[in-house]
Amino acid sequence: MDSGEPTLLERNLTALGSPGAVVSTLIREALPTPIDFEEARDGSLVGSLTGGMPLASRHQPLAEADRWADELDTAHTAFALVLGFGLGYHVRSLVERMRGTGIVVVFEPDLGLLKTVFSRIDCSNWLSPARIRILCDESDERQTTAAWSDFDSQMVAGTKILEHPPSRSRLENHAGAVGSRLSDAVSRARMTISTMLMRSLGTVQNELYNVDHYVGGSGVEALEGTAAGHLGIVVSAGPSLQRNLDLLQDNQLRNRCVIISAQTTLRPLLEAGIRPHYVTALDYHQISRRFYEGLTSEDVSGITLVALPQAHPIIADSWPGAIRWCKALVLDEILGPLAPGFGALPAASTVAHLSYHLARYLGCDPVALIGQDLGFTDGVYYSRGTAIDDVWSTELNPFNTIAMMEWQRIVRHKGMLHRLEDIHGRPILTDDQMLSYLRQFEEFFTLDQQRGLTTIDATEGGVRKVGAEVDSLQSVLTRFAGPAVESMSAVPPAEKTLDASSRGDLEKRFEQLSEDTRRLGELSGETGLLLEQLSNHLADSGISNRLFKQLESKRAEVAGLGEVFTFVDKVNRIGAFKRYLADRRIDVMEASDPLERQALQVERDLVNVRFFEEAAIESGCLLEDARQVLNSGSRSLESESRTRSRLSASVVEVDNRVQEPTNRVVALVPINPTGGGAGSRRTLQYKIGGQKVANLTLTRLASSRRLDQIVVMIPDDFEFELAVDQVEGMVPITIERCGASPFGVEHEAIVSARMFADRCWRGGISGMTVFDEVLAPQSMSELMERQQIDGAVLCGPDWPLVEIHGRGGIDELIDRWRELEGRRPFIFTQAPPGLGGCLVSKKLMTSLAQRNRLATVGSLLGYRPDRPEHDPIVGEGNLTIDPQVRKSLLRAVYDSPRTRYRMQCAIEPILSTRKSFPSKLSSRDIVDQLEFERRGGLPNFTPRHTIIELCTGRLSSGLCSPHREGTIQREAMTQHRFRRIISDLVDSSDAMITLGGVGDPLQHPHCIDFVKMALDAGIRGIHVRTELQCSSERVLELASSGAQIVSVDLNADSRESYRRVMGHDGFDTVIDRIKTLIGARVPLAGQGVGALALPWVVPRIQRRVETMGDIESFYERWQEILGTPVIDAEPGVLSSDQAAGSRLAEASNPERTQIAETFRRMTIFSDGSVPFAELDLLGRGCVGNVDEESVIELWRRVVIARRRALRENGPQSPLVRTFQS
Repeated sequence: MDSGEPTLLERNLTALGSPGAVVSTLIREALPTPIDFEEARDGSLVGSLTGGMPLASRHQPLAEADRWADELDTAHTAFALVLGFGLGYHVRSLVERMRGTGIVVVFEPDLGLLKTVFSRIDCSNWLSPARIRILCDESDERQTTAAWSDFDSQMVAGTKILEHPPSRSRLENHAGAVGSRLSDAVSRARMTISTMLMRSLGTVQNELYNVDHYVGGSGVEALEGTAAGHLGIVVSAGPSLQRNLDLLQDNQLRNRCVIISAQTTLRPLLEAGIRPHYVTALDYHQISRRFYEGLTSEDVSGITLVALPQAHPIIADSWPGAIRWCKALVLDEILGPLAPGFGALPAASTVAHLSYHLARYLGCDPVALIGQDLGFTDGVYYSRGTAIDDVWSTELNPFNTIAMMEWQRIVRHKGMLHRLEDIHGRPILTDDQMLSYLRQFEEFFTLDQQRGLTTIDATEGGVRKVGAEVDSLQSVLTRFAGPAVESMSAVPPAEKTLDASSRGDLEKRFEQLSEDTRRLGELSGETGLLLEQLSNHLADSGISNRLFKQLESKRAEVAGLGEVFTFVDKVNRIGAFKRYLADRRIDVMEASDPLERQALQVERDLVNVRFFEEAAIESGCLLEDARQVLNSGSRSLESESRTRSRLSASVVEVDNRVQEPTNRVVALVPINPTGGGAGSRRTLQYKIGGQKVANLTLTRLASSRRLDQIVVMIPDDFEFELAVDQVEGMVPITIERCGASPFGVEHEAIVSARMFADRCWRGGISGMTVFDEVLAPQSMSELMERQQIDGAVLCGPDWPLVEIHGRGGIDELIDRWRELEGRRPFIFTQAPPGLGGCLVSKKLMTSLAQRNRLATVGSLLGYRPDRPEHDPIVGEGNLTIDPQVRKSLLRAVYDSPRTRYRMQCAIEPILSTRKSFPSKLSSRDIVDQLEFERRGGLPNFTPRHTIIELCTGRLSSGLCSPHREGTIQREAMTQHRFRRIISDLVDSSDAMITLGGVGDPLQHPHCIDFVKMALDAGIRGIHVRTELQCSSERVLELASSGAQIVSVDLNADSRESYRRVMGHDGFDTVIDRIKTLIGARVPLAGQGVGALALPWVVPRIQRRVETMGDIESFYERWQEILGTPVIDAEPGVLSSDQAAGSRLAEASNPERTQIAETFRRMTIFSDGSVPFAELDLLGRGCVGNVDEESVIELWRRVVIARRRALRENGPQSPLVRTFQS
């Protein structure tokens, strides 16, 4: 058996080029696979593996390969994944048919086979890396990156997976995995191309919308070299920022170094009393508004915004201070001789890159980076205090924490994660995006190093960066910004320079460009008509020659409009991409029929000019919008919406989502006559301002200009007329009777999951949302199918303040859905519960009707290990709403006594002055009134959530135990005391209790009796928090007790970790008890672990240094099994002498969330005493005892004390901090 020529092997491996270097090395090192070669009838080599398995046809392998390749439609396939290399003949045939316009990736895991084949068969003339890549291990990131990186356009143009028949049985165990990896890559490619097209168009639009700020502002050229030789500090929003941010609080530093902040970190800097010299901005999206919300000119005095003109105009509009601009990419070409000639900075992908370039432009050396982790330090994505805290704070509750959301933010991209080394030599996760940013930074650092410049990574965390030395910020400041450093010279202030004369010149310029653009559009239309005629007369040389001459005349006129042609071509990115698709289809055609080829070329040109005509119209609108901006400074979002609509409608080939009909949209209002969506008891005959709540809700809905109908879904025995009087409005209302209830029995689990998250739009147990509260998918799906309803807007009957016409209102939900032509099956807002609806397509509703844990809106918007994807809140399905509304921690549902009371006090005064209340009152008006009402007066009700300690004993004594600082002992809870507490709590009809505290409630002999006692008394929600170190019999009793939620403080994912943090060897026991509890639950819908069942089982882990290694496996395991795991921050402490503090990047819930939580919950110790502070585990400061006073009196004292502490000591006061989530 001949192993072949080594020189032939090297020739073949060399042909694979540098992209195939990893695979080439593996092939060289492999042992050759024995192959029995012989000569076929056609003269080629054929071979079989040991055992007689042929690698190709024994008789005519070349003809067989050609027939196999001919089956692929290469005109519509530019990327082919071939499973099996065999002898390579079929691969060569496929490469030849691609004609250099596509890429073939061959998956072949047998390295020895490749070594033997490459040693016997010369493939070097077709193994070019521009045409073929080889993949041997689908799990090797280096190989997959080399195999399909840089081929996004080809993947989008058409991707196929092809089996090589002789290799099928050999590779059947690999096909699924490699196909899945390719599917992920294709999805990313579609996203990349779609983003690129949107961003290229967005660049043009944003620059034009910034025209007034740009031409009337100042450029960066005046800053060049102004900080030569001084330290520059670039501040980014990485999780390590909190470790050294306070070192910049010395006001004298501002004179000795330059501080440059990304827009994401501006607010944390200002809140820390730090005023950067410069803030950088380049974000294309209007979500950037959140970074500047509420800033005043006084706040940013002495701070200059340095922005790229392609940044969203909302940034310049929102910034109240001085701005300097970098040179525009497109706008300067449009302005021509009127361009201001600003200085240019190197291209930047992120604000951090821009900040670094600015520091070098200023002449800074060295440049130090802080908060530039470029990785997920300690499992955290963002630094605390940034805008994301405001975004996430409305989702936080005892079952959804910042630590969880940080981790979810990371693993939502787990298909793109990489493990690198941090500055301490420890492993750290990063993702594709940040790895790309890292490589760009390293290029900058290395080039600057070659120029003799110094870059210092003072982040004190994050990935190791080539070209940057590592040092602490304290050391950097001592070395380069000490008192001996000479103060920097003043920089000339940015000025506004647009006078009336310049404005007039610009007006004339835009008028001429608009006229030329209009003419270019006309020429495109005329050319299209000629091409249509030509396509019908190609066979007639006389007619076609005449048409060709006319086309040449049109081309000549277009050439005379070169200035606007360049502009319109930038708008026409979609048309350019479609031209690429058409060109490659022509290129792969056989040239045997010139007329057919010419017909395809004409068809291509016709498509191109049609798109160009549309682009010219779009360009004209953009120019007109720019004129309006120059004249009035006002910016309409109609153009942005028009552009997004055009993209959505046109880029079919980069969007694999199926369009759905969007004609008939109906509001569905399901009614539970006796209960609210978060567990409170209520009736719909409650009134507000003299009107029944359901009446107000339906009247508000009936004011919609987009709804076709309102369907009220009620139980058969519900007397609708008693709950609703006559409703005014243009939208017809019908009644749909739905048997015993519109909701299924599983809705009880949904309500239980929402109880502790009633103020959160999302974030209940298993991610449950406010929309799940009003989702009855089985009844709704059947109704939508029967009545041919394309989309359903969901609304509760007790949502009298739901937004209709304003930002994020129901009409805008419908408009957005239709604008996207149904490609998004779910449209929603982040409004507080009761203020915003959602829209569900018929197809999605059918899917949700499966009714299991995964068929919920919470699952749709949440993280699933089997379907990781971006958080939908950053997608086009989420409507932007007023930031004050989005940030509000309120529930605007008219259900519980406390929400009814608050809404009455806030809204009824308005009713006396506004006759048009139901339809005209905006969400912002409502939130302002409700927030004002919440701030005053003493509580009229007992706390919504009461933590009741039954005992102080527990088995654990390790790092995660409340007893870690020493034994805490109190008298155990008595039945008499417990009954007294419960009788006080039930009056509010929405009270929830957690049996927890210092001790494990299951260590109390009467725990199960207490649960039943609370249920019998009318407590709506019962949560038991336990270590579950008890007998199996006790677990079965707990499962049948009626408690809706059982949290298990597991705190580890291995025996070793459990022993370390819990102080004993009980890991196997608790895992067994969890399994018992899961098996004993009452199933309501669905099967197995995916069922909706009670009680909810919630495994929890404390985020500490000692548990960080377990968090990844813990979260993935329990998210897949139960969908309910919680990552808790390390518990707070009352004083600094009790703990040295966490060494991890901060991931505690934001101050505002903790404060809000402490004003709705209270702790009662087992001996009846009530502490001022949740952190006071020892009970050193108590307001009283339930044995002597009522719960409401004690609660009022707690509230008074906490308000005083907040007023006198600020949000850092321990009285307004939570002990646990």
